[in-house]
Amino acid sequence: MNRTPSVLVLLPLAACSGSLTDLSGAGAGINSAPPAAAVGGVWEGTDSNGHPVLALTTESGLLTWISLDTGEQGVGAVGIFGNDTNIGYTLVAPRGLALADGSASAECDGEGSIRARESWFVSVNCITSLGGSIESVTELTYDALHMRESRLGLISGDYDDSGLVFSVSPNGEIFEQDPVSGCVVNGQVSTLRRQFNIYDVSISYSNCTGDEVVLNGSTFTGLATLDDSVEPETAVIGLTGAVGEETYSLVLQLPRL
Repeated sequence: MNRTPSVLVLLPLAACSGSLTDLSGAGAGINSAPPAAAVGGVWEGTDSNGHPVLALTTESGLLTWISLDTGEQGVGAVGIFGNDTNIGYTLVAPRGLALADGSASAECDGEGSIRARESWFVSVNCITSLGGSIESVTELTYDALHMRESRLGLISGDYDDSGLVFSVSPNGEIFEQDPVSGCVVNGQVSTLRRQFNIYDVSISYSNCTGDEVVLNGSTFTGLATLDDSVEPETAVIGLTGAVGEETYSLVLQLPRL
């Protein structure tokens, strides 16, 4: 995986969790048939608009689609049928920014072809909340780090979260505290399938003061992968959760201390 600058953003995002059936509403193009295991992976590429993309997909068809330079993110589902794929996700911009036409979000549907554990070609069309259209074509390459096994013993340790210490204990418990805002983060890392480098992550906020008090009681859940192809080793985490009446995405790239 190519090393990219650390990203820490909160993005408005429709909630997305559960099985492929649960997620089928994320995009109209999703079929009801279950995906094959070959859809799982850590995928990297650059879309036709020039944005570097990281896609994390689980064996059950959950999809996290991240534009690494803009911070825009889509969360949804992917189905695979032979060598054909359908995807659907909700796309949003970082907090305080907007998509290309000034909209806050877009519903995206795509299709393409896949060579299992090798390459993935995806064409996507997004309809924004203002009625505009955003199109992109992305050629993704499978990253072999996906085949690195996942174990709590591998991901445990301390990470640099923009000067804060993000700690994962040997049993997967997460802890972080911000002395400025007072925010305390507690959470859990869990493995999904031990033979693949995709982790399940959940964190919750408490004790926040000042402008961050709105985070108290909020819980964020999502996926992570551990990149040992860079120095220092880096945990890449994509989470979504509700704060008040809106749902946001939290994207972290955390180098190991």
